[in-house]
Amino acid sequence: FMVQENYPPLFSGAGGTSLQQISEIPVAAWFFITLSVGFSEVKRLQAGWEGWDLKEGYTPGDLGFDPLGLKPTDPVKLKEFEEIELNNGRLAMLASIGFIAQESTTGQTWGA
Repeated sequence: FMVQENYPPLFSGAGGTSLQQISEIPVAAWFFITLSVGFSEVKRLQAGWEGWDLKEGYTPGDLGFDPLGLKPTDPVKLKEFEEIELNNGRLAMLASIGFIAQESTTGQTWGA
């Protein structure tokens, strides 16, 4: 929301709320987005699943991506880190709900 409304070169630059600008994203971009998400999901499924069962030793959400080495090795610290990450994700979802509610109710951007 913040990038889309304040940095229009990424989008059409037509102005207005993010909800209004989403419909102006070209079909080719939607096609690329759909393919990218689909590819990512297939890779994730292949990493953790065998048929209908989880692979042995696979922890859901752990795809082995930690280029900065931030993942704690201590199991207690890892559990705390995971809980913090989940809570931050939940807070971000609530914030996006707030953006959507504010824009759809007032018809103005979040910064107005």
